[in-house]
Amino acid sequence: MRMAEASPKPMLLSDWSHLTSDQYMAAEKATGYDLFCVDSMLINGKGSVNCQSQGTLNQLTSPPLKHLLNGSTVTDRGCTPPTRADLTQGDFTTQDSNLPAGLYSGCTPSNGSIEIIEVDASNGWASINFISAMSLKSPVVSIDEHPMWVYAVDGHYIQPQLADSIFMYNGERYSAMVQLDKVPRDYTIRVANSGADQIISGYATLSYKNGTKNNTSVPYINYGGVNTTAGVIPLDKTILVPFPASAPAPTADATYILNLGRKGANQNWTLNGNATYGLDQDFNAPLLFSPESPDALNPNFTIRTKNNTWIDIILQVELTPATPAQPAHPVHKHSNKAYIIGSANGIFNYTSVAEAMKHMPSGTFNLQTPQLRDSFTTPSVLLGPAWVAFRYQSVNPGAWFLHCHIQTHLDGGMAMTILDGVDAWPDVPAEYGIVNYGP
Repeated sequence: MRMAEASPKPMLLSDWSHLTSDQYMAAEKATGYDLFCVDSMLINGKGSVNCQSQGTLNQLTSPPLKHLLNGSTVTDRGCTPPTRADLTQGDFTTQDSNLPAGLYSGCTPSNGSIEIIEVDASNGWASINFISAMSLKSPVVSIDEHPMWVYAVDGHYIQPQLADSIFMYNGERYSAMVQLDKVPRDYTIRVANSGADQIISGYATLSYKNGTKNNTSVPYINYGGVNTTAGVIPLDKTILVPFPASAPAPTADATYILNLGRKGANQNWTLNGNATYGLDQDFNAPLLFSPESPDALNPNFTIRTKNNTWIDIILQVELTPATPAQPAHPVHKHSNKAYIIGSANGIFNYTSVAEAMKHMPSGTFNLQTPQLRDSFTTPSVLLGPAWVAFRYQSVNPGAWFLHCHIQTHLDGGMAMTILDGVDAWPDVPAEYGIVNYGP
């Protein structure tokens, strides 16, 4: 196992569209839609456009989604129609005729290359680093007939957990040990979208050295990312206990409550409920060089903390006429990691976690064995609001990004900057100063 960990197999998972990012964002602006359809799922940059018959797609459509579609179907690309505004959009003006041809329908299969992960049974084990570099999709990944011992999450060891499949949000990383004890041959690695927005899969191959070449391995998940049997064991993400064990401070020194949602249009998003963090912010003076500038002091754009203090951030997802439904938002924090200490349905009607713990049911918060992560995903909500809370220690003075890892949501403004340790702000070395490298 130590040898396997020292030489891990990287598996970078991504999605691909024939539209460039500029074209995709232009399509969102032209249609007024929050778009989410892609062409293919890639493994280490390899893959194909896989097209399924409408009958197959209908069979793969889950009963809850069929109910919500109310007689309509997914497109031939497997996409939930954006015109179903009650499922995917807010109460804003849209223009269906501006939807680019070929984005949501018109699936044309391709025959691209396939990634082959070669393993040697004589080594006993292989370590695989799964990295979700998805722009829009939230994949579930599995290796046919090969359970996985997940031993690290977001680059930090956990108490190992056995799983047949791993559900991943954008930006998450998982390391898993795979025992090489099966008949030496080829086994399919499956990467399927797990959300209701699109039925789509990508594939790679786990190939035993000197093994038989075939494509007959038994899957844990189908093309739609659903378990093939009741015995399939998904990774339980609620018990990813850090190793060695660690825990946050019992109380926080400051609390920030952020309201996530749309702002002014389906494709515009806010992390704090008040403003969108526009892409034009990149043209302003870097906050690292100007921690007392108007932008640095604007609570719509920044969170300011003192050094060596514990900070709670509450991510609140609400349902409003502007946002009658919300997808999960995988919010990523740069700099150091944080503990996910609680989550629940409803509105967080408290000024602090300490106050909430006095009123909420036992078990809502976990301060003894919480996950230690750098990604914090809010629940996908259709029926009511929900929230998630994380706690971290401000020990790394500087300017750090906090943002949704769904690319269109980030481009749409779902971001803020954390200015950690404003009372201990670092001196920037002259050779890296704004005079030499700034505008």
